[in-house]
Amino acid sequence: MVATTLERPTPVAPVGAAAKAAGARLTVEAVSHAFDIRGTALPVLDRVSLDVAPGGFVALLGPSGCGKSTLLRLVAGLEPPDAGRITIDGAQVAGPDPSRLLVFQDPTLYPWRTVRGNVMLGLEARGIAGPARAARAEAALRLVGLDGFSEVFPHQLSGGMAQRAALARALVNAPRLLLLDEPLGKLDALTRLSLQAEILRLWQETRFTALLVTHDVEEALVLAERVIVLSDRPAAIRADIRVARPYPRHRDDPELVRLRRSILDSLGQPI
Repeated sequence: MVATTLERPTPVAPVGAAAKAAGARLTVEAVSHAFDIRGTALPVLDRVSLDVAPGGFVALLGPSGCGKSTLLRLVAGLEPPDAGRITIDGAQVAGPDPSRLLVFQDPTLYPWRTVRGNVMLGLEARGIAGPARAARAEAALRLVGLDGFSEVFPHQLSGGMAQRAALARALVNAPRLLLLDEPLGKLDALTRLSLQAEILRLWQETRFTALLVTHDVEEALVLAERVIVLSDRPAAIRADIRVARPYPRHRDDPELVRLRRSILDSLGQPI
């Protein structure tokens, strides 16, 4: 195994004063959910309970199709749970809100808009005035290292740059809760390592609360303070693992290696 450490780059100013606010507290209480498949209920989540402290970073691991992304969609307010409740700072989630945003595996950038135009979408929807909108978009692009690419179109970006643009589109709204649905899953290994460091830097500087879905055990251990291991569908929490290691983390750290083995064993995977 090649030793790799995520170094923290030089700090960059946050996007607006709102970005300095503490992250939100997320509470998931006995949430169950099922899909309707041609009139038949397919259970996906089974009484999942989870509490994430403000500014915390939690990773979700589990078998493919077990319900990790579904949980993120429920937290984002894209649909309501069938049972239980989800609250943000004690207020029940009743729909989408710019204070909590979801970043997908695919950047989903509009091809006819420039990078700046894509980043400004949320601000436009909120009615933020043109000059302020442009200034915040440029600040967000600087934050993710895309300053100088404002007028570029998505087809001119590499995969890693497109995902940085998607992160900027979320961060420009100064979210207090950032939901990351395998945002690095389709990137090559070197770009993935680079963006892992970038996500860590952004979290450390802006202190949003982060909930990350990943299939990469090492990624979860390098980035997150806690790793939640889910069972097969319908998903229940199988393990809640605290990663009590300082940043930056070394992938060959004996404690991380031990935790990796433990997680793979709990998932029934070869070590």
